[in-house]
Amino acid sequence: MKPHMLYPDQDLLVQKNLKAHQEALIKDLGLETLLEVMAQDDLDRWHTARWVLLNSEKDVQVLRYRQAVLKDCLEQPEAFRALYSIARDAVRERRGIYLSFFSELERPSASLSSASDYLDKALDRTRELRLLAEEKGESFHSEGFRQLFAQVSDRVPETAYTEMKAHLAGLSFRRGLTANAGVGPGGPLSGYTLLKPERPAGSPFRHWLHRDRELVIHVDPRDMSGLATLTALKDQSSARAAVAIVRSARTLSRFYEQLLTELDFYMAGLALYEALVDAGAPTAFPAIRPAVDCARSYSGLYDIGLALIRGAEVVGNTLIEDGAALTVVTGANQGGKSTFLRSLGLAQLMLQCGLFVPAEAFEASLCDGIFTHFRRPEDRGMDSGKLEEELKRMNDIVSQLRPASLVLLNESFSATNESEGSEIAEQITLALLAAGVRVVFVTHFYRFSQELFDLERPDILFLRAERQDNGSRTFKIKTGAPQPVSFGMDLYRQIFKEDTSDTTERPMDNA
Repeated sequence: MKPHMLYPDQDLLVQKNLKAHQEALIKDLGLETLLEVMAQDDLDRWHTARWVLLNSEKDVQVLRYRQAVLKDCLEQPEAFRALYSIARDAVRERRGIYLSFFSELERPSASLSSASDYLDKALDRTRELRLLAEEKGESFHSEGFRQLFAQVSDRVPETAYTEMKAHLAGLSFRRGLTANAGVGPGGPLSGYTLLKPERPAGSPFRHWLHRDRELVIHVDPRDMSGLATLTALKDQSSARAAVAIVRSARTLSRFYEQLLTELDFYMAGLALYEALVDAGAPTAFPAIRPAVDCARSYSGLYDIGLALIRGAEVVGNTLIEDGAALTVVTGANQGGKSTFLRSLGLAQLMLQCGLFVPAEAFEASLCDGIFTHFRRPEDRGMDSGKLEEELKRMNDIVSQLRPASLVLLNESFSATNESEGSEIAEQITLALLAAGVRVVFVTHFYRFSQELFDLERPDILFLRAERQDNGSRTFKIKTGAPQPVSFGMDLYRQIFKEDTSDTTERPMDNA
């Protein structure tokens, strides 16, 4: 059996090692907050959620498959939790049993015992799963859940369950082990065949009367050689049965391990959804468009990390960016530009792993990889200059880019002056566009943004952080041309609570 809860035709393979750009995604987009809520202190779930989030899926059908499964989980949370508990218990029972049945059958009798013990418990869990499917299956509509329930019903009906349990009871050898053997050349026994144990004919009293007709050999507990001989006989007699039972135990164990891993992703999604509901934050399943469309539009898009931390409503943005290969975001300092950029990156990551997104509505094209290049705080331990470090990180990103990749840049190349920074930013950005890469660039460089604006290219969209006439920030992002001021006086008044009539603003620079 195969769970196939994240893919219609393959298993999820989780790895713990991350690439450099994935580490940057976690740091730049604040993914730790998201993962903590999703994992709820479960380390295995944390690893699964992190892996699926950071390894964006590019197949539209796979993502719709996952969305349908997750919708079932959100609509039937109690039934889903019951299913999850069955898988978790089966895995815990496997981990609590002596591990010899995963060895190379050096001791067939020991392997048979431990494998039978696990298989007996796993069959009980499988029966629970089948009964759950029979009771709640009609409430689940996704292909993922329906094929899972169908497998269990077909493979382990009640008649098969009863028969397998009876076989396992016989393999416990509570009345001893019975086997046939022949005499090989030279006298040693060979050709061992394990026989089905049978209850002696007649009443127990009659059997007791005729016990003297049986040949019984008693081995002294201190006779190590004799005990070793008996153990060898038992191993040889049970070897073939051990191979069959161990294979069955391994198959069922792997099924439940894989099922739990894949359900971990949906349990993480359910935990995140319930946390957002408690915070009063909206969610929506995004409409997914193929990568060739280069489209993105949304209503009420917000930073999910901010919503989870504050536990209250946060400002959302509504925009249409269809056809924009490059989006340049400018505007007042501390106007919400970086928060907006994070919200875009998080929403794209969540869309491309099959989750809902933090918005009232969201539609976007798929990207072939998501990369971030955010301004880093000064590191006194750096061997090179800050600008050189920024360029090195950019070079590492460029080496991994493909057409339709998405790059999010936040105040990049700000370690130098306006003129030099603008020149670097423009050359890199236009080269990325020529290679088919999509870019969202938050910048305070006026020269850079104005020169791009003067190109009047239809594939470049300009956004600006909104500022009201009195200098207050709404934290809304609107369409708008670059402005040659940074409105630093607004921050001065806010910090020092001074009412000054000096409204002169300096040109935007790298300060």
